[in-house]
Amino acid sequence: MRRIATLLLATLVFPDVAIAADQEDLTVAIVYNIIRFTEFQPQPSDRVTLCVHAPSEMAGAFSRLEGRPVPNGRISVRPISRTDQRDGCTVTYISGETRPPVGAGMTISDAPQFARNGGTVGLFRFGRQVLFELNPQAGATRGVRFSSRLLSLAAIVRTR
Repeated sequence: MRRIATLLLATLVFPDVAIAADQEDLTVAIVYNIIRFTEFQPQPSDRVTLCVHAPSEMAGAFSRLEGRPVPNGRISVRPISRTDQRDGCTVTYISGETRPPVGAGMTISDAPQFARNGGTVGLFRFGRQVLFELNPQAGATRGVRFSSRLLSLAAIVRTR
């Protein structure tokens, strides 16, 4: 029963997820909604810069977030070819990296155990669903605070 309630709540809180057509769109919708329910310190002035280190198809999917509204302003998407090019990134999506890069800002990856290895958010697949783990401990050291709403929908992990 709790699982059904959580899925229903996720659909209500994350409406973009409910209409996502494929895995890339689903991943992008989840990342967008995670950003919407996260507080960044220091507060970005009027842009949340989302840097994307991913194959071109996934980077293209993320480019659709350009200009989308979030509580801290609007999203600006910037593709990066290496994870050490993160200067100015509020959020970095890193496809397939198991170890998070050192530095400030929220890090998100679809690699196994990413959040447990010190990343801020780890995405994982369960059948056709994309679920997420949050590491509030890693977030706190990077100036990231998750809303209680977001925490209630995620698996909470700690750095090993």
